[in-house]
Amino acid sequence: PLTQLPNRALFYDRVSTAQKRATRDGTGLGLLYLDLDKFKFINDEYGHATGDQLLKEVAQRMASAVRATDTVARLGGDEFVVLIDAVPSTDEGITTVRAVAEKIRLAMQAPLRLPHGEEVVTCSMGMALWPQHGDTADTLVSQADEAMYRAKRSGGNQLSE
Repeated sequence: PLTQLPNRALFYDRVSTAQKRATRDGTGLGLLYLDLDKFKFINDEYGHATGDQLLKEVAQRMASAVRATDTVARLGGDEFVVLIDAVPSTDEGITTVRAVAEKIRLAMQAPLRLPHGEEVVTCSMGMALWPQHGDTADTLVSQADEAMYRAKRSGGNQLSE
């Protein structure tokens, strides 16, 4: 309810529906797993009300950076996922998912206005493609999550594959 984004259950339902459609149409899916780079510091330093406002604004930016047919969901805390529907099942699909990730990264560059002042909050992102990286939603989320941690260990504010 806080971010007005789909939750984990709705996200998994949309992945399942998208997989069926992609199988029928001969396309693929992309998945991004995102974790905010400065959320814990801001939440701890300025309080949960500020953290909640930050999450709401980040959710709006992410949602505005993707197509209407894609799904941005919040898994919990400061972790988000993006389902990129109907991408080519070829290398062009990788290019499509990278482009969406870059749009999100750029959307995050403008400072957020928070009660204590402005903050630039970046995100670490990992990606996975269906069917290349797995045939279930759990496998895709796990692959993208592992890639996100690689991005975070490399300094954040980037995409890892």
